[in-house]
Amino acid sequence: MSLAMTDRDVIEKLKSVLGGSVHSSTRGKYKTIHKLKLTGYRAVGWMFILYQYLGERRRAKIREVVKVWKARPVLRRQLQYSRQSQLFRPDARHAIHAPQIPITWK
Repeated sequence: MSLAMTDRDVIEKLKSVLGGSVHSSTRGKYKTIHKLKLTGYRAVGWMFILYQYLGERRRAKIREVVKVWKARPVLRRQLQYSRQSQLFRPDARHAIHAPQIPITWK
C-alpha cells in the first residue's frame, strides 16, 4: 500500500501514524515526489480500516491482496507470533484497537 505526493511534511506525519517507509525521487524539472510505503500486516490492517470508504474496484483488489497474503504460511506465522501484530488483534491485552468496522466480502 502506498501514497505519493510532493509534500514531505504530510508524508512524514502519516509515517508517524501508519508506520512504513518513505522514499523520495526527482525527475528532471518536476518537484520531488515523496512516497510512503506500507507492507505486510500493517498494510493489511489499514486496508481493513479503509475498506468501507473505497469503491468496488479497490475493494475487490483488497479482497484479492488479502487472500494471497493469508495464503502465505510464513506471513501467517509472522502475524501469529509478532508483538507488532497485536495492533489489529481485538483480543490482545495491550493492543491499540482499530475501530471495529464490519466488512462483508462479496
